[in-house]
Parts: sequence; C-alpha cells; structure tokens
Amino acid sequence: MDLLTVRDYDGKAEELLIDFDYGSFSYSYEKNASRQITFDAYRTDFNSYSYDLLQVEATITYQGQEYVVKQCDPSLVDNVERKAVTAYHVTYTFQDWCQYSVKEGEKTYTIDQVLSFGFSGNPLGFRYVVKGSFAKVQIENLGNVNGVELLNLVAEKFNAIYFADNRVITFYDEASFYKDSNKVFRYLYNTDEIKVTTSTANLKTVIKVYGKTKEDADKYSGDAKYMAVTTYTSSNVSKYGKRYANSQQDERYTNVSSLTEYAKSLILDVPETTLSLSVTALEDVNERDSWHFINEALSYDTTVKVVQLRKGHAMAAQKPEVVFSNTKKDMMKIQKSIADTARKARDKVANVVNTASSAQRIASQAYDSMILTEKVGEVEE
Repeated sequence: MDLLTVRDYDGKAEELLIDFDYGSFSYSYEKNASRQITFDAYRTDFNSYSYDLLQVEATITYQGQEYVVKQCDPSLVDNVERKAVTAYHVTYTFQDWCQYSVKEGEKTYTIDQVLSFGFSGNPLGFRYVVKGSFAKVQIENLGNVNGVELLNLVAEKFNAIYFADNRVITFYDEASFYKDSNKVFRYLYNTDEIKVTTSTANLKTVIKVYGKTKEDADKYSGDAKYMAVTTYTSSNVSKYGKRYANSQQDERYTNVSSLTEYAKSLILDVPETTLSLSVTALEDVNERDSWHFINEALSYDTTVKVVQLRKGHAMAAQKPEVVFSNTKKDMMKIQKSIADTARKARDKVANVVNTASSAQRIASQAYDSMILTEKVGEVEE
C-alpha cells in the first residue's frame, strides 16, 4: 500500500496521514548504506490530528515498512503550517543497541557466529537471517560495536548485502540478493543520459586464502594447520602495485589449485565501475533488481545491478533515478569499451596530428621549391 500512517512514540495513537505533498515525497535507498523517506506535510482542516502526531521518533508506515522520524522541521509561511519530515528505515535504530562484550584476539569466524554474537541479547526485537554462501574470515577483538556498526562490519568482512523486512535483517551473498527483472534499459528508448564513473578505492591485487583446517590442527601452527593455503597475486600488480586484501578462509577447499581459482574471485583487481542512468519512462525499479543495459553507440551490452535508487510517490508519477554497479566480470565489458573509445580518440588525434604534420611538410616543401625557383630565375636573368 502507498498510504502513509503515523504512530506516536508511545504507540498509543495511530492515524492515516492525509493532505501531505505527494510531489515532495521521496524514497531513497543505497546498498548497505541508507534507506529513508522524506516529504512535506501541511496542516489542513482534515488532518490536524495526524499532523500533530508528526514528531521526532514517531513511526511512519509506508508499503508495509516502518520508518522512524529523525528530523521534523516545522515552519509557518503565510499562515500555512508546514513540516519537513525525514524518516529512516527502522533498521537504523539498531544503532541503539550495543554489544559491549568482546572476543579478544584474532580468530576465524563464520558469518553466523559473528551475527549470533552481535545480535545476542538485543532488546529491540531485531533478528537475522542468512542466505547464500560465505567464506570464513578472521576478525580481531570482535565486539564493542553498536547494531549498525555490526551490520557494516559483516557487510565489509563477508562481502554481504543486508536488507531488512522491518526488524528482520537478511544477509545475502550477491547471487542470492539480486533478481533478474527481465527488463531492458536501452539508450534513447527509456533512458537519455548516461554517466560512467570509475574508482580504485576498493582495488586489491594480492590476497591470502586458507582452505580446510586439518583434523589435527592443534599440533601445528601457522599455515601448517590447513590442508591448502594460497597467496594469489593478480597480473594487474604490474599496473597497480601490490595492494593487499584481508585474508580469508573457506573450509570447502582442500587443494591449492581450486583454492587459487576461488581466491581470484575474492578481489577486485580492476577499477570499480558505476553506471548512472536518467530514466525517461515510468519504469518500476526495485532495490534487488538486475537489468539488461544496451547502448549501441558506446558498445554497452551487459547486466547491471541496482546500488542506489530514488523514486517518488505513486500518486506523483515521478520517474525514478537509478545508479547501477556490477560485478567485475560484466563491468569489464564497459571498462573495455571505455578503453577502446579512448584508444580510438587517441588514434584520431594522432591521425589529425600526422595529417597536419604531413600537410605542413608539403606546404614547407612547396614554399622552399617556390623560393628556389625564384632564386634560380634571378640567376638566369
């Protein structure tokens, strides 16, 4: 439902919110970072009670999800009362819980072990679910983190994506999170502006990965405790130098060959690419969507995944704003296209320069010939 209800902090009163500005309404999402709604409400003869309920820490329900008002700015202009409201998804109230306990030392954990420890004892009703496959990771001094810090820690260490259904937070690997929308973005069909950005902030070229632990591991130390150990160095080290990723472990691997292939998939050894589109049609885009993207002019033909989304209320019929990113494998197609375009541009400039140089040589030779002819003529006279 696209209707909004507002409930006071104590939970004693809840009303349907009417007469708010649909055009000002915005839902925004950024993967593993934020999820919120903003809108302007005005006092009218019909909504005075629900308008008064709009206060900080009140709860807004929108499309079945709870958002807690964190900013509510009232104003009075020309005798019209207005409130500018910003409400965060209830997920982010998890920061009000802190796991003070600490597991000292550097230890190897599964994702479930980290979450079970971090969520344990929280009085806010938050629960977690894990979907997908995750390798073990090493974490030093786990604990003394609030709930949101825990979410970010798990997202970073396990390369997980978290997304909540109210207070139930599910952690996905990328393959489990994204769903094929069976839809296409095509340049000049439903998008007319494209921006590609690249970043090396997360680029790594070296990673050490441990395989299955030996049954008699207590008799050994260091690498000898594992059935397989590999340190993978990308060929791109010649271009970007040695950039070390955190080590990881996965009990599934018992031989170096397969472990090395797995290690290759764990690092991003090329610049990360982000694709921004200006959508020209009223497309229904959702947080877990993957779309097919085609741009013949730039030779783009790949699958892209939503990482940021902004859309308005259904009553306002606004076009969504979408930012896509991608896995290394698919985005390399775009990066190759960028490189090819740059190469062609350099070749074109080189051709122009060569043509100009050739023309200059011809003109110079012609000029020299003309002078020589004139001087020879003078001699003959």
